Amino acid sequence: MKFPSWHVAQENSAAAERLADAGYPYLVSGVLASRGVECAEDAAEFLTQETSLTYSPFLMRDMDKAVERIAQAVAAGERIAIFGDYDVDGITATCIMVDYLKSRGADVLHYIPRRIEDGYGLSRDAIEGLRKGGATLLVTVDCGITGVEEVDFANSLGMDVVITDHHECRETLPRAVAVVDPHRPDCGYPFKHLAGCGVALKLVLALGGPDREEALFSRYCTLAAVGTVADVMQMSGENRTIVSCGLADLEHSDFIGLHALLREAGLSGREISSVQIGFVLAPRINAAGRMGAADMAAELLLCSDPEAAERMAKELCALNRERQNVEQTIYSQAEEMIEQLPEEERRALVLERIGALQPVGRRQLAARLNLPEREVRTVATLLKEHGLVSLDAAGMSLTQEASDILPMARLFSRELRGLTKLETALSARWNGTKVCVVPGDADQDEHVLHEVGRSAAARLRSFLQSGSTLAVTGGTTI
Repeated sequence: MKFPSWHVAQENSAAAERLADAGYPYLVSGVLASRGVECAEDAAEFLTQETSLTYSPFLMRDMDKAVERIAQAVAAGERIAIFGDYDVDGITATCIMVDYLKSRGADVLHYIPRRIEDGYGLSRDAIEGLRKGGATLLVTVDCGITGVEEVDFANSLGMDVVITDHHECRETLPRAVAVVDPHRPDCGYPFKHLAGCGVALKLVLALGGPDREEALFSRYCTLAAVGTVADVMQMSGENRTIVSCGLADLEHSDFIGLHALLREAGLSGREISSVQIGFVLAPRINAAGRMGAADMAAELLLCSDPEAAERMAKELCALNRERQNVEQTIYSQAEEMIEQLPEEERRALVLERIGALQPVGRRQLAARLNLPEREVRTVATLLKEHGLVSLDAAGMSLTQEASDILPMARLFSRELRGLTKLETALSARWNGTKVCVVPGDADQDEHVLHEVGRSAAARLRSFLQSGSTLAVTGGTTI
């Protein structure tokens, strides 16, 4: 049985009864009520499928400032750098912005960090490289909201920065020309659940103006739909509109690279739902980021040469098969290490020197394990709970108490964004034990990583033996 237990939402019988009285079937009324729909008016709004986005993009805080600065850069012929992320959401957001700005005649380039070498989000090296390449305006998509120091660094080099993101904010926002994020405490945008590509789409609609909104939405809703589904965003409100319209228009998309990938994945000519996006198309795009070649996926989606698109689509699918082989190798390594431990030591487990892990979000993992999200924690979270790391505006750092135990702060200094499919397999293998994975720094010296991994593992074991969390930390491949 795929799901050994079901967690049923608490019944709201009064709301369900009101909906049933309004004419909704009994089961539909129960499902709607469990999702917070309490009256017939809310049910009608919840179930209505819109064909255009409901809210003006200018309801987002700083959207007007972002539009003004980008329009100024386009008019003056400034070089604009789009800084993205290596997952599907970040890649599609990057392509939406780049394609639109190119259509306006802008001088635009894009940069997508490499997962292992660069890590997540803004970095000084990347910013410096873009500035040397002539960029005077940096626009982030699906990242940047926590990059306070990095934005200050960009400003010191003479670069203006526009942040667009959809992640939770810290107390201190970056000192950018504009910070567009629906999660800003002072942002009154009614729908808070857009993906990064959804925020990028909103920016494009704002830049194009109301006269072009319908045409621009039609062009970019396909890419935004792919990114929204892949990022497992809440499928309500504007997300539902983006995905339903994007899926309907997929066959007629202007992006030939997307069609090439659909053909290579065996989806061309077939009816495509969010299932095919989430389990067939998105993994192939994600594979590029996980294997250190995220730019390949962006180049494919932006490609205008049919022959080149076909070639890149084949390469991307081959990369996905390679990624699957790597995951299986890592799983086998982890299982072998577990098998060597006595049964009594398996209640709480830390495995060091597991390398090249491919992260997925904690929310997705919790869903796969059928667990509340709060029960799935990264090693960094566990360290923080036990006073071994602190989190402030500058990021995650080791406390003084931990300095003699975990001497290599870089292991935990990057934003630790998620987990892997490996965790799901291990959890099932070890009777539902909660699993969390933190990738290590594969570019560091193997001997140093080995020693740091051992000391970290020893300390974590002493903390975790009374719990039920399986923690897997990363390092170089064994």
